[in-house]
Amino acid sequence: MNVAINYWKRVENIRAAMERNGFDVLVLTRNKELTYISGVFIPWRSAMVIPLDGEIQLYTVLSDAERIKDETWLENVSVYAPVPTLTWTDQVIAYLKQNNLEKSTVGVNLGYTIRVNEGYLFASEYEELKSGLPDAELKNAVQALDEVIVIKEKGAIKLLRQAAAIADVGIDTALETINPGMSETELVGVIEEAMRRAGNQWAWALTGGHEVGTGDRATYHMGATTPATQRIIQHGDNVVVDLHSMYETYLSDLTHNIIIGSPTSEQKKLAEVYVEAANTLLDSMEPGVKVGDVAKKVSETVTKAGYGSNVVQMFGHGIGAIGDEWYLPIIQYGPYSEKTLEPNMVEIAVCILNKPGVAGYRLEYPVLITKSGAEPLAKTPIEPTII
Repeated sequence: MNVAINYWKRVENIRAAMERNGFDVLVLTRNKELTYISGVFIPWRSAMVIPLDGEIQLYTVLSDAERIKDETWLENVSVYAPVPTLTWTDQVIAYLKQNNLEKSTVGVNLGYTIRVNEGYLFASEYEELKSGLPDAELKNAVQALDEVIVIKEKGAIKLLRQAAAIADVGIDTALETINPGMSETELVGVIEEAMRRAGNQWAWALTGGHEVGTGDRATYHMGATTPATQRIIQHGDNVVVDLHSMYETYLSDLTHNIIIGSPTSEQKKLAEVYVEAANTLLDSMEPGVKVGDVAKKVSETVTKAGYGSNVVQMFGHGIGAIGDEWYLPIIQYGPYSEKTLEPNMVEIAVCILNKPGVAGYRLEYPVLITKSGAEPLAKTPIEPTII
């Protein structure tokens, strides 16, 4: 638990959202919510019950319960096991019945995701809750919770700054260390050691930890996932270094692009378009602006330069405590496009521009939305580095 965070204030904000959305009680399973409320990294399948009135109850696995009890501010942490009456769903059902909530409106996490361990309710768990609470209304609470968690308080912003500073250390180390002849995994090892010394607690990404893509691996069409391999870095390589830091459960996501040797004319041209698009993105991220309009503006910039088919049409995602890595996405299509950027949101600005056979440039950069625009939380330059 981090003392910089007022957890009771967070609970008050969540309960206010419950009242606005008609929830009597929440049964939460997503990593982002469990960490956000408990202040503790909870890696195993767990569930948290938050009634409108009364104490919060957390159910987690036996192997991690004592650590969580020691580190969290929550008073009620119980163990569950995969045996009858002791599963977390059995215990939640019993809790709701004991507290006269078996006929209430229950907020749960319904949805789907491309991420492996987001924490949405499994179909079997939903059926167990539905069977055990036949008179309850199970209602999706995902959007209501996302809208609370996306606004960061001062303590969270402070931790996000520190996480970004640790990622900067990793990029600086990459620039000081990288040489033809070393492998991608060797480079990641050196980076990880420096970041750990600076306070990094976990290379949190599910895409192989820190990512390094070199040569053709940096140029996959629409590619944005390059877990490090044994490939040897070569003279002339385009290198993407994508780092994922965590400090006191708060995350950062920072990418930098390197060219080993003299870039070709095509690589230079692509880099110029990339830098223009990245700066257009950062300049457009102002409070009150619809994310769909931001995405459209960046897309038009790249298309005008002749690279519209080479850019990934998503230009940002959220960041926060562990598990909080999607909302609010910056895209011009779908249900999110009408959402607006607001002060105290922290976003990862994203621009991925890949042309196979030429180069691939990737921007992931943490920014704080302020009253006047996007404030970078990292110090790493946007422009690719030539070594």
